[in-house]
Amino acid sequence: MSALAETIQLRMQIHELIDLARGWGLSEFDLNNAFEALEHNEFGVGLDIVLVHLFERNVGVDDTFILKAREACSGMEIEWDQYKFVEALAMRD
Repeated sequence: MSALAETIQLRMQIHELIDLARGWGLSEFDLNNAFEALEHNEFGVGLDIVLVHLFERNVGVDDTFILKAREACSGMEIEWDQYKFVEALAMRD
């Protein structure tokens, strides 16, 4: 995959996570900060804002969100271990 294609894919993944976080109830302030990071190609910062602030605000997410977050980390070669705390937010039936 070309560098441009990888960048586009990462942008789409982070954008999707931000949109999902909106649905889970993350604040507009946090969402705007994540989108601003995304606009400046700071994909890791955008991801970090979403994951850390969901956790800080104890916002529940589903397993699909966690899978997508893991995939985004993998795409940026970020170790999931530093965000593993997000798994505690997964809502269980």
